[in-house]
Amino acid sequence: MLQKSLEQMLRGLQPAPSWIICYKHLTWTADLSNNLQISRIVFDGMSCFTQLIMHHYHISKVHETVPESEPFVVPSLPDRNEFTKLQLPGMFNPGSMDVHDIREQIRVTEKQCYGMVVNSFEDLEQRCVDEFWNIRGGKVWCIGPLSLLNRENLDEAQRGNKASIDTNQCLKWLDSNKPDSVIYACLGSLSRLTPSQFIEMALRLEASNYPFIEKKQKK
Repeated sequence: MLQKSLEQMLRGLQPAPSWIICYKHLTWTADLSNNLQISRIVFDGMSCFTQLIMHHYHISKVHETVPESEPFVVPSLPDRNEFTKLQLPGMFNPGSMDVHDIREQIRVTEKQCYGMVVNSFEDLEQRCVDEFWNIRGGKVWCIGPLSLLNRENLDEAQRGNKASIDTNQCLKWLDSNKPDSVIYACLGSLSRLTPSQFIEMALRLEASNYPFIEKKQKK
C-alpha cells in the first residue's frame, strides 16, 4: 500500500535519488525501482552464511532426496555443515509451505537487485563473504555489526507490537535472574510453527532446566 505514495514522493525529489536501499522482505520495492529506473540494493539483516545456504539449496536440490530426520551435508560451502530436512530455512521446510509464495518472491527480487549490503563483517565469516562475493559478482558489502541505538532499555523492550505481558514485569523478572542464565527464543515475524513443532520446542525449553522467554512478533 505504500508503493504508490512513495513513488509519487520520489518522483518529486530534486535531485532525483540515485539508489534505493531496502529490506529484502519489501519485495514491492523491485517494481518501484523499475518504474523509477533507480538501481536497487537489498539489505539482509542476517549473514553471508545464510545467503550461501539458501543459494546452494536452490542449485543442488539436495534436500529433496533425503528423509526428514537423516543428516546431510550442504554442498559447496567453505566448511562442512550438516542439517536435517526439518532444520532447513522456512522456504524449504515442509511445515512452512503456507508462506512459500512470499519467500519465493523474496528470492526472485533478491536476484534482480544490483547488489546487497549485509549485517555482518568479514572477520566473522571471511570465507563465506568471499564465496558470496564471487556468486554476486563482487556486489556484496558487509556493513555490520549493526544494532539499534536505544537511550533506555525500555525503548528496546517496547519495540513492535504490544507485549502479551506487562513490560515492567518482564524486565523485573529478567533482572531477578543471574547474568547469562536465561534462554531467549525469537521466532521472528514470518515463522509458522505447526502445533507439534511448537509443543516440541516448549518441551525442550522446559527440559533445559533454564528460565526462558519467547518472542513471536505478529504482523
